[in-house]
Order: sequence, then C-alpha cells, then structure tokens
Amino acid sequence: MDCRVAAEPAVFLLVGYGRVSRRSQIVRGRMVAGGRKRWLAMTADRLLTGP
Repeated sequence: MDCRVAAEPAVFLLVGYGRVSRRSQIVRGRMVAGGRKRWLAMTADRLLTGP
C-alpha cells in the first residue's frame, strides 16, 4: 500500500470539490494520510473532480 487517506466521508467530498481547505481539515484531525508515500494524498482531490 502506497498511500492511505483516513477521513470522514463528508469532509473528503468537501475537500475534493474545493469547498473547504485541506489544511484546515488536517489541523482539526478530520483527515490523516499514512503509508509509505503519504505525499500522494495531496493529489487525491483530483480523483473526484477530474483533470
């Protein structure tokens, strides 16, 4: 497993669509990235919105 993102479903959608800041959710503890390549979580929002 390269990257694992743990987040509340609603928070993940809001971050993915750009409605809330990813940084604010990480600080509040609602999103956590783990695994060998944690930095891949920074691009996870592209999976929801497309290219």
